[in-house]
Amino acid sequence: MVGPASLRRLVARGAALAALAALLAAPPAPAGERPSGPRGWDGRTPTVHEWGTFTAVSGSDGVVLEGLSHEERDLPDFVHDLRDRRGLTGVSPKMETPVLYVYTPVAQRLRVHVDFPRGTVTHWYPSASRVNRSGFQVHGREAAPAPPMTDRHRDGCITWGRRNDLEVLAPGAAAPVPPVAADDPWRFAREVDANLLRICRWQEDRIVEEHERFLFYRGLGAFDLPLGLRLRSERVADDRATLRLGLAPRASAGPLRHLFVVVVRDGRAGHAHLAHVPADTTLALEIPLRPVAQATRDLAGRVAAALEEDGLYEREARAMVNTWQAGWFAGEGIRALYLLPRAFVDRELPLTLGAPAPEAGPAWDLVRTFVARVELLSPEQERRLVATVADLAHPDPARRARAEAERAGWGRFAEPWLARVRALTGEEEFAAEAERAPSGPER
Repeated sequence: MVGPASLRRLVARGAALAALAALLAAPPAPAGERPSGPRGWDGRTPTVHEWGTFTAVSGSDGVVLEGLSHEERDLPDFVHDLRDRRGLTGVSPKMETPVLYVYTPVAQRLRVHVDFPRGTVTHWYPSASRVNRSGFQVHGREAAPAPPMTDRHRDGCITWGRRNDLEVLAPGAAAPVPPVAADDPWRFAREVDANLLRICRWQEDRIVEEHERFLFYRGLGAFDLPLGLRLRSERVADDRATLRLGLAPRASAGPLRHLFVVVVRDGRAGHAHLAHVPADTTLALEIPLRPVAQATRDLAGRVAAALEEDGLYEREARAMVNTWQAGWFAGEGIRALYLLPRAFVDRELPLTLGAPAPEAGPAWDLVRTFVARVELLSPEQERRLVATVADLAHPDPARRARAEAERAGWGRFAEPWLARVRALTGEEEFAAEAERAPSGPER
């Protein structure tokens, strides 16, 4: 027989379990609404944290579209790139802004090596000891004769500290980092508590030092992301977007978490969030739309919470969200964002770290948080693209002018979208006028 005290304990336990179940079922709260906790470095454990993204463009039929370019106008001038490979375009996906933070209680030398077996590293900072295995320029010189580029990227890599020239400065050390404009997204990645890094190298007859809060690299790949996406239909009203989205997770990737489907149309935006990605299915999504600024604040907090859940420190998660906020959350279009499994990241970007200094600790605590970003074309948007390209050759000057203005806004997605127009029309010449039109801004 259960006495009053035992009954009270059972009721209390049931209430606690119910509260826990409700918490687990609820979506992550915006960052400002989460309870405070130890979401930063402990000051003792040698730690390396990395975040980055892979970007792809998908037609409404789920086919991934090629053509994202290595040239970027959103990077500071001091970033190193493949200066001898202007116009290099990718297959898919594009690896964007991986950054590596180092936390250690003592100053030390470090070696970092990243392989990109199915891709090519195209940008990096600070100076690297080695970039790719195909003889691209490093420090303005050819390491070996560069072979002709093929359509497929492979055997990429990057190494810092190969010649003992990468130094992790002591916590709290000060050093000048290259200046950037107040509105440059590059500055957001610096707003963390990681140690400053220094590269010291010879350039002609003098020593050059470069300092930064992180190691940065970027590239172009030739492999599939772990989730196939097909936007079967799109209807947008003033306050609501209705989407039918097909999902096809690839079994080899493992479970996928935190899928965000983001809609931005004509100054209004909204998102849907799935904590766990279901098996092969079609989702019917009803997404309320609000003013972009309001919707963006909510989405940024929820994405930051998912990044923290994956292992990033609070300031790292916020740095990642702030870096990509304008493009991910406020840029016109429909896109899917989801966390990539660690096994996928390790397979596509194997990372090797030199051992920490003996006084720092026995091993690195390593976190690698990557997000897939897939720009989705709906059948409705594809029809608009085809109409725009047709109007570029229209005899009416007003229609041509409207089409040229529309085409200029395609920005970085112009080449993949033109590939989709060609596929839909079956005519290579149909998109010739669009290819001659000026490109719009990056977004």
